Amino acid sequence: MLSFSSYGLLTAYRKVSHRFPANRTPAVATRNSSTNRRGKGDWRRSLYFICGGLVVTGTGLLALYYYRNRFSNFTFGNIRGINQSNKNVDLPVNETADHIMLEDRETSNEQQEQPVEDWELPSYVPYILIGGGTASFAASHAIKKHDPSAKILIITEEKLDPYERPPLSKQLWYKSKVNPELLSWKDKSQRGKTRIGSAFHYPDVPYIPPSQLMDSYFGISVVTGTRVMRLDTNNQLVYLNNGRTIQYGKCLIATGAKPIEPPYVRNSQTESKVICYRDGRDFAKLYHAIRDRISNNIVILGGGFLATELACCLAYVCRNQPIEIRVVMRGKSFMSSVFPASLSDLITRKIKESGVEITCETSVNSIYSNKGGSHLLIKCHNGVKLSADLIVSCLGVIPDLRLAIDSSLPVNQTSGCLVTDDTLLVTRNVWAAGDCVSQGAGERHYPWALRTGRTAGENMSLQDGSSPKKVDRTPEFFGDFRPGDSQSWIGYEGFGDCSSQFETYSLFLKSRNGEILSSEDAETMKNDNDMLDKEGVVFYRDKDHRIVGLILWNFAFDKVPQARCLLESKETFDDVETLAKLFFFEPEGLEDGEDNELDEVGSLR
Repeated sequence: MLSFSSYGLLTAYRKVSHRFPANRTPAVATRNSSTNRRGKGDWRRSLYFICGGLVVTGTGLLALYYYRNRFSNFTFGNIRGINQSNKNVDLPVNETADHIMLEDRETSNEQQEQPVEDWELPSYVPYILIGGGTASFAASHAIKKHDPSAKILIITEEKLDPYERPPLSKQLWYKSKVNPELLSWKDKSQRGKTRIGSAFHYPDVPYIPPSQLMDSYFGISVVTGTRVMRLDTNNQLVYLNNGRTIQYGKCLIATGAKPIEPPYVRNSQTESKVICYRDGRDFAKLYHAIRDRISNNIVILGGGFLATELACCLAYVCRNQPIEIRVVMRGKSFMSSVFPASLSDLITRKIKESGVEITCETSVNSIYSNKGGSHLLIKCHNGVKLSADLIVSCLGVIPDLRLAIDSSLPVNQTSGCLVTDDTLLVTRNVWAAGDCVSQGAGERHYPWALRTGRTAGENMSLQDGSSPKKVDRTPEFFGDFRPGDSQSWIGYEGFGDCSSQFETYSLFLKSRNGEILSSEDAETMKNDNDMLDKEGVVFYRDKDHRIVGLILWNFAFDKVPQARCLLESKETFDDVETLAKLFFFEPEGLEDGEDNELDEVGSLR
């Protein structure tokens, strides 16, 4: 630090000396001088010297403070003062690999995990968020917005800082340089510049060490690898798995969901060869199995959102490797319970063309290991027997209610979720958000975690006299995938109750001249290889001809308000093709008289 400041002072002095050389004779101030002033060179030189030194010294102090706080707690410990994802600056990579081949690194003694007992935890925290997922992130962001001086402690059972789950079945598989343990990647921009991405919610903002949280003016601390066993709502205490207790002012339960594990999935014979895909640890295990050629025969169980995206990811990663990818699903095609048959069949065909083997309309009866233990044998209900080196289970999730049950909190036996009011309040000073809260119709997805977390955070940080905000329970989901060798992402956003059991109408914009391809042209739609790349709308209509759900296919997010307002209108529509033009075209693109038919929707634009 001293050398840095000395260098700055010396640089400033040289600049001043260059501007005012020593051989320059300043005006001498004498008692008899008419001006009675010192020479301009002297005082200017001193002023430049002092100002330059102060600026450089201050910059050095700020840099020292920043990097000290950023890297002083740079460990893999259970509790850290900085987000792990900041370690993705220098990722050792084998550049000669076809895809992602990261070199193994040995963890130093300083990076070994430290038990939670070795760290000092505060006895009281104003805001405690239980869970390290998206709901907690959204809640912390809302709390900081409404209470800038808030002190927040996030407690998560995972050994990673709060991160997003969508990249685990999307971006992380398509980047050329990935660090699977840190959920980070490097890629090149169109201008050739290196970009660093991460699945972490706060990749560039350091967390405050828990022991310093209450002494700081504001901030967020994270405790990882720690489970909250139960809540004492009367005394406002959280009990940790290490026997410690922390008192809270306000608490959020965002424990999320856990993967469904049928009895045949995990047993003593299959434990090491089955991944119930859910978190970052599962991603790292599957990633290493492919990278290190541990598995040459991978079977994915399921045909829903996650299984579809993961099948596309593995097909892309293994496209130049002798690894067989197979999907076993109960339905006839991918996402058949959500998408209409014509669209679902087209997706399935595209994925099959990418090299993925598909065993449909069956389910698994049992899984057991062969005599040598080298691989697993899968027996299906239809009598089909399959072999696999690794099984990836994507059979859905159920809310994680262990904390709620152990804390005697109300649970809805029908939905299997925590009971809350419309403001997400469970009991006094306790809120809930994310997958452990019932959404109503439809599945819980990433947007639900964002919405409930934001609403809960706003209500937790309300000022005196403010009215709490009610949560919008309209189902909403989105997805992205790249089937085959496609270089572009196929994206969709769903709103409302999107079930293929309803009457469905699919309309796609075939060309920019206004030609629309409807679900009546099912054969044309099924045989068009480029149909998935076009813009489209899927309407779900009940028996009263009300639109109860819709999916926007390859649309920009600027059409989302129209979709939400359409669902809120609860109007009856017979001409869905005219209704689709509301999304395909601007008002001036409609023919005469068609805009009058859309007036009944209300103010949708």
